[in-house]
Amino acid sequence: MDIKKFSLSKRPEKFRDILIVLVVFSAALLAFLFLISNLNLVDTNLAYRQDIDTLSSGWHAKSDTLDEDVSLPLWVDLEEEESVTLTIFVPPVDTPYDTIVTKNYHQRLFAYLDGKKIYEFPKESERMSESIITNDWNMIRIPKDAEGKELTIEYRAGIAPYHGYIGAPMYGEDNAIISYLKGAYFVPYALSLGLIIIGVLLIVIATVYARNFSDKHSFVLGFVFISTGIWFTDRSQMPMFMVGSNMKFFVAFSTLTLVSVLVALYAGERFKRHSQLFPNLLIYGFIILDAVLFGLVAAGKAPLHALVPYVYLSILVSCLYLVYLLWYHSFGKGRRVLNRVQLNAVRLEFIAALITIAGSALSILWDAMISNNWNTTHREWSGVGNIQMGSVVIFAFAHLVILLYNSYYGVLENESIQKQLHDSQLQLMMSQIQPHFMFNTLSSIRTLIKVDADTAYNMIFDFSKYLRANVDNLTNLDGIQFAEEVSHIQSYVGIEKVRFGDRLAVEYDIKETDFIVPPLSIQPLVENAIKHGVCKRAEGGTVWLRSYKEGENYIVEVQDDGVGIPEERMAFIKGDDMDMDDTFSNIHLSGNGSEVHQSTGMRNITLRLKEICNASLEISSEEGKGTLMRVIFPPSGQVSKVGSSEAES
Repeated sequence: MDIKKFSLSKRPEKFRDILIVLVVFSAALLAFLFLISNLNLVDTNLAYRQDIDTLSSGWHAKSDTLDEDVSLPLWVDLEEEESVTLTIFVPPVDTPYDTIVTKNYHQRLFAYLDGKKIYEFPKESERMSESIITNDWNMIRIPKDAEGKELTIEYRAGIAPYHGYIGAPMYGEDNAIISYLKGAYFVPYALSLGLIIIGVLLIVIATVYARNFSDKHSFVLGFVFISTGIWFTDRSQMPMFMVGSNMKFFVAFSTLTLVSVLVALYAGERFKRHSQLFPNLLIYGFIILDAVLFGLVAAGKAPLHALVPYVYLSILVSCLYLVYLLWYHSFGKGRRVLNRVQLNAVRLEFIAALITIAGSALSILWDAMISNNWNTTHREWSGVGNIQMGSVVIFAFAHLVILLYNSYYGVLENESIQKQLHDSQLQLMMSQIQPHFMFNTLSSIRTLIKVDADTAYNMIFDFSKYLRANVDNLTNLDGIQFAEEVSHIQSYVGIEKVRFGDRLAVEYDIKETDFIVPPLSIQPLVENAIKHGVCKRAEGGTVWLRSYKEGENYIVEVQDDGVGIPEERMAFIKGDDMDMDDTFSNIHLSGNGSEVHQSTGMRNITLRLKEICNASLEISSEEGKGTLMRVIFPPSGQVSKVGSSEAES
C-alpha cells in the first residue's frame, strides 16, 4: 500500500470554506428574490378572476338518494362506486377556448354534452391501475356551438372521505383560468420547489465538503427534503397539465414512502454515538411497511391514496425519534460530548424540528377533523396544509443556517486547531530534549567512553538519531510512516537501556508499519511506560510495543508490567463527566520527569492523534500489574481531517 504524505496547509481549505458560505448564502438569497419577484404573479394572475365565472348555481343533481336543483359546492352521501350526475345548460360561449374547469377528489369523472361523452378522467391512456385515482384539475373544453345544450358531469365515488365532495366549477377562457390557478396556488408550489432546491444544495455541499464521506447525515437529509418536496408539489394543487395525473401522484406517493426510512437513517447517521439498534429497527420496519403497502396496491386490495395515512404515521414515528435525539443532545446527557458550536447547531435543529412537528400535526389534525365532519365550509383547508409545507421549509432553512454557522466557525476552528497543533508540536519537542535529559545522556556517554567505547559509540549514534528526529519534526505537521516512528522509538529505547541496564526490557512485535501516524505520538507512550511504569519498580520490568491490523483499522499497543495507574485515577479518566483539561493534568505522560511537561503530554498527543489521523487512544490499567495503551488508527484517518467543520455529535 502506497501511502503518500499529505499537507495540512489550511489556505485551500479556508478558501473552500469561505466559498461554500458564499455559495449557500447566494443560493438562499436568489431563492428569496425569486419568491419576492414572483409575488406580483399572484396579484397579476388574480386579475384574471374577473374574466372567470363560478358555476355555483343552476345545477340539477341526481343520484340514488338525490334528485333536485342544487348549488355548489355540494356534499353528497355516496357509497363507494356510486355516482352523482350534475346537469346544467351551457352558458354563452364567447371564444373557441371556453372551458369548464372542475377538481375531482379521488373520483372518476365523465362529461357529456347532449348525451355524447366529451371528457373522461382518468383517460384510458393515463390509467395506471384501478387502485390509483388521484385528484386533479379537469379542463372540459366547450365547443363553440354548445350554448344552451345540456352538459352533464358525472362524479363516480372514490374512497372516503373525499368521494362525496363536489366543488364549484369555473367557466371561462382556458388561459385565464390556468393563469388564475397558477397565481392562486403559487405560494404552496414555491414552498415545495424551495424544499427540493434546499435538498439539492445539501447533497451537493455535503458531497463537496465532506471528508471521506463523513458528512453522510447531511447527504441523507438532502434526499429527505427532495422526497418531501416532490410530495408537496402534488399537494400544492398547482395545475400541471403536461404531466399525467396518475403518474404524478404515483411518483409523489413513492417518494413520500421513502421519507420515514430516510429520517430514521438520518437520525442514525446524525448521532452515531447513540445506540444504532432502534434506528436500524425503524429502517427495516418502514421498508417492510412500504413493501406491504405497495403489495396491497399491486394486488388491487386498496387504492393508493387510501394508504397515505399509514405513511404519515410512519413518518411521524421517525420524526418523533429524531426529535427525542435532538432533545437528548440539546438538553440531556448527550450534550456533554458536544462543543459549543455543535451544541448551538443541535439546539437550533431541535427548535426547527419542534416547529415542523407542530405545523404538520396541526395540518393532519385539521385534515382528520374535516374528514369526520365533512361539509362545504370545512373543505377550504388548503391554507392549513400550507402550514405543514411552511414548517418543513423552516426546518430545511434551519439546516442551511446551521451549515453557514458551521462553515463560519469551521474557519475559526481551523485556525485554532492549526495553532494548537503547532504549539503541541513545539511542547512535545521541547519535552523530549529537556536540558537535564541531555545532561544525563551526555554524562552517561562521557562515563562509557572510558569503560566501554563500543557502547558509548552506539549511544552517541542513538542520541544523534533521537535529536535529529525531534528537530526534524519540530515544524512537521504531516503524518509519517509508522516505520519512522518505530526507528525513533528504538533510538530512545537504546539510550534508556544503557541508563537503566537490566531493569528495562523492551520487546517488539511489529506486524504492520505501512500506515500514517503523527510524528512523536507513539514514542511518548513508550517513554511513559518506561518512566512511570516499569522503572518505578525496584526490579524493573518489560515494555511491549505491538502493531497489527484489526479489520480495516491499524492498532498500536504499548503495554508494560509496571506499577499501573491507581484505581481512583482510572475511574476519573473513564468518567462520563470528566473535564478534558483536568484529565490531561492528572495523567503523567512524557516530559522526562518534568511536572510542568507531564501535565501537557496527554493533551498534546490526544489532540494530534485525533486531528491528524482521526485516531483514538484507549487506556486500561490495573494497579500493581501494569498498563495497556491502545491506539486505533481508522482507515479514514489516513487522510488529514484538520479543519472539518461538521457538527457531528
